[in-house]
Amino acid sequence: DDSNQELLAGISGWLERWPEAPMRYLGDACTLAALACKANGELERGLAFIRRARDLQLRDRGYYALSWNTILEALLQLKGGDFHAARAASQRGLQLIHERLNGYPEHAAFQHVILAAIAYEFGALDDAARELEKGSAAIDATGIADLLILTYLTRARLQFSRGDCEGGLQALRLGRQTGRKRRLERVVVTLAAEECTWLIRHGQRAAAL
Repeated sequence: DDSNQELLAGISGWLERWPEAPMRYLGDACTLAALACKANGELERGLAFIRRARDLQLRDRGYYALSWNTILEALLQLKGGDFHAARAASQRGLQLIHERLNGYPEHAAFQHVILAAIAYEFGALDDAARELEKGSAAIDATGIADLLILTYLTRARLQFSRGDCEGGLQALRLGRQTGRKRRLERVVVTLAAEECTWLIRHGQRAAAL
């Protein structure tokens, strides 16, 4: 939307005016630009910013920032439908977390949720359930909107795949409740849309409406 376009324009202008800024600042600016691109659907541009940020963060040994870089790269690839690339980014992120960040549990949880969503897409339901179990503990309190959506969508879809309609609906409703508590409207709206879809599939049109 307009606010994201303004943000991108501001970041691009800043990068042009201050090319000699410290690498940490340049990397952070590129990461923020990639996030704005994801929101706008400019996925290739977002991935270009991700690559630029990664180069800066590697040279600066900014491993925490680099961990965020892999999370955002995986989300961009997921949004573009490239599940193999998303999984590779997430696995690189987990390796970095264990090698450079002492197994930082919050970011590890984020990566496991992403891997759970990818495993579901590949039909590996047992793997999806295991990954989700590893990742869900930290998500409600600290996960960004995309990660909350992935958590509750995957949890619900696993329930639906087992024939547990009520369990799936409950997962979506719990996610909406969490989104309201966190004031993340995109979470609430996305999960409501998913709930409507499943209600209609099960013939509950009045409830969907």
